[in-house]
Amino acid sequence: MNKKISLKSVMVAILIIAVCVFLLSNKKYDILNMNAEDIKSIYIENQDSGMSIEITDQNTISLITKNLNTIKVKRYNPSEDYAKTNIKMTIISRSGSDIKGAFQTFVIESSQRIFANKENYYTIEGEFDMKLIENLIK
Repeated sequence: MNKKISLKSVMVAILIIAVCVFLLSNKKYDILNMNAEDIKSIYIENQDSGMSIEITDQNTISLITKNLNTIKVKRYNPSEDYAKTNIKMTIISRSGSDIKGAFQTFVIESSQRIFANKENYYTIEGEFDMKLIENLIK
């Protein structure tokens, strides 16, 4: 009887662990979830060329925020090498505090991949407007 109970307990524990791992690995993250009015400035730097710009114009911040608010990402482990850009973006809120529930600083590697918080992410909804971003730092 004890062997049956302990075997059942082990099986239930394995099932719970498997479900937790699945849920954590499939979690969606928002790139940004803010109104443009709450953003003081956006700093964009092309890490390949060294070109950078601090955007304080509210119309441009609105365009960027509108794009970023549509993007959701998931973690991934890169398995192949690919051509990438290295555009670092930092969002600075008007209050000066950290942005909750979003990425405050991240590197855009392509229209569908970013690197943030020491993790790689790919887009599952939306895409970065690379033309807009690249035109800003020319």
